[in-house]
Amino acid sequence: MNGEKKGHLFVYLSKLYPRNNQTSLKKLTMGYAVFHASKGSGGGGKLGAHIDRDESQKQTFKSADPERTHLNRDLLNNEFSKMKLEDAIKKRIEEGYTGKKAIRKDAVKFIPMVMTGSHKEMKEIFADNKKANAWVRANYEFACKEFGKENIVRCTIHLDEKTPHLHIVAVPLTKDGRLSAKEIFGNRTDLSDRQTRYADAMRGFGLQRGVVGSKAVHNSEGWYIAKQREADKAILNPLE
Repeated sequence: MNGEKKGHLFVYLSKLYPRNNQTSLKKLTMGYAVFHASKGSGGGGKLGAHIDRDESQKQTFKSADPERTHLNRDLLNNEFSKMKLEDAIKKRIEEGYTGKKAIRKDAVKFIPMVMTGSHKEMKEIFADNKKANAWVRANYEFACKEFGKENIVRCTIHLDEKTPHLHIVAVPLTKDGRLSAKEIFGNRTDLSDRQTRYADAMRGFGLQRGVVGSKAVHNSEGWYIAKQREADKAILNPLE
């Protein structure tokens, strides 16, 4: 079966599964939704250089194709996105933090996220501008619900790497003005539940959740980076 196209694989598998079990068969041929979030301390300068494609720090985006960097889009388009990331994080904390104690230097001040999916499905989504815009919108709305619209300081789509993906950065401020990654980011159960909610939001785009508790690489940021390095360069269409 090596080398067969996914469409042929579906036909082959349909012979192995009863007709009343087509839902399970469809899941086997669906791509995966990939949501990766982490805790960020420090200023966020290197991350900002990567997201914003800072020409003075090209080492932060070695896998990018310079001929397609113009396809990347800042989707936030507000005062935060016009600042360097470290300045945007600092400003959001200054505006929203109401605690009386000084913020510790090692405190988690931002939560960087990467949203993408299996390579084939992401290419199909971004071959259709309407579907691509809907995918971006669904991801942004998901992040706003999870972390608060007011806390989003970056939302940038990258189309100059192999697999289209979205970078979103949020400051972990609570509704009552505390800086608390512990509360906003959550524990292991919260993270698993968030993965499920994300997959639910992506199901309409042909993307499903990975196996709960699995350590498979398609659930990590490293998955799409590896795909970018392994695959040939792709020609992507810009968003409208």
